[in-house]
Amino acid sequence: QLGKHFWPDFAFVAGIRVDYLSPTLYLTDVLLLLLFAAYCRERGGKKWGIYSKQLWPLVYRNILAVLGVSAVVVGVMTSPTPLVSIVMAVRVGEIIFFAFCTKRFIGQARKNTTILAVALLGSIFYESVLVILQFFRQGSLGGIWYFLGERAMVPTTPGAALAPLGGVLYLRAYGTFSHPNVLAGFLLVSLCIVALLYERVNAGGKVFLQKASPLLLLVLLAFVFTLSRIALSLLMVLFFSVVIVYRQRLLRFIKSEKEKKRKIRVVAFSLLVMIITASVLPLLIFRYTAPDFMGDSLKERVVLARAAVQLTLSYPIYGVGLGQFIPSLPTVFHAVTNSILQPVHSIFLLVLSE
Repeated sequence: QLGKHFWPDFAFVAGIRVDYLSPTLYLTDVLLLLLFAAYCRERGGKKWGIYSKQLWPLVYRNILAVLGVSAVVVGVMTSPTPLVSIVMAVRVGEIIFFAFCTKRFIGQARKNTTILAVALLGSIFYESVLVILQFFRQGSLGGIWYFLGERAMVPTTPGAALAPLGGVLYLRAYGTFSHPNVLAGFLLVSLCIVALLYERVNAGGKVFLQKASPLLLLVLLAFVFTLSRIALSLLMVLFFSVVIVYRQRLLRFIKSEKEKKRKIRVVAFSLLVMIITASVLPLLIFRYTAPDFMGDSLKERVVLARAAVQLTLSYPIYGVGLGQFIPSLPTVFHAVTNSILQPVHSIFLLVLSE
């Protein structure tokens, strides 16, 4: 989240400043720009004639990508606020370029997969430490953490994500993310990626990941402190799905040749199941039976979903334009408030409407 925000006229909707529409130069943008420059320099020695001969076959093989880019271009051209759409298109382009570079990096050498897995695991662990400290402090830590993306947050901050537990409102941990749900998504998806990369890392990487596995309990604790209903539910489903699908491999792992190792592995696996069940299940019961479960948050999501459907029906061909969902909300509602000026909580409805 470390970046410089700019506030042109199009970042205001009905006189209200909207962070989502603010063009922002992040530190990650600078790093991606350097990566792009390095990539162009590497490819600069290639003759353009080679690319021109491969252009049409390339277009034919990637027809869906070409249609997607064409749709974005048309969306920018027909957008009521082209500058907003251009900024959003640049963001999408950055993500695609980074994904392309990551795939290429992994494919170059086996050790690169190890580097990626270790780096990702390192970010998971430092994020988990920050989350645990934030939850017990019930607020942000400040200091050096600000430059890593943490933002000032206390339970009394307007719009802060709170959750009732045992009749007491607790501030949900944000880490260095914009919302606890985003943090929980990062932890869950990143752990899945590291698990999938495990089979592709070199021998040294496997040893490191195995030695670091006890620290997963730290990650689990941080995950619990996000108090995210959907993420905690997915964690339970994912954990027991993995146990069921890979039960044969788990049994082979537990059935070690040495009796001592077998007992240790049985105890360790049993403790892991008990810890996950005992820590996550009660929280899920609390969160799903909380008085605010059917409160304002759910109502806002339903209202935004209806707005997305209405905008889609009003602009069925080209949509309202890339990044134009929020600026288009005043055409749906007679009066808009600060809380309603946010994207619809469904990526599918958002893409469909824009």
